[in-house]
Amino acid sequence: MGIITAHSGCDGTEDNSLEFVTYALRSEAGCLEVDVRKGQDGDLILSHDDNGGEGVFLRNVFERMAQVPEKMINCDLKERYWFSASSNSSAFSSSFV
Repeated sequence: MGIITAHSGCDGTEDNSLEFVTYALRSEAGCLEVDVRKGQDGDLILSHDDNGGEGVFLRNVFERMAQVPEKMINCDLKERYWFSASSNSSAFSSSFV
């Protein structure tokens, strides 16, 4: 069985934005895809390319997703060197991962 995924920026929404997250959560897609990087303060943010560490916090996406528990998320990690299973990032302590 396959899962339909709402790709970041679908249907004219801005990539990795709260506009996209809201759209995807309201859509019939079972999953949403976001790009994740480490922000300038060490928090995880939505961003495809290195943009100086600014973007929507991943924890804010998880907060919105709590309202729609049947949705899944695909986090496309853009910087592999900083992520490990023992990461202390509060975003990855969420039950969504």
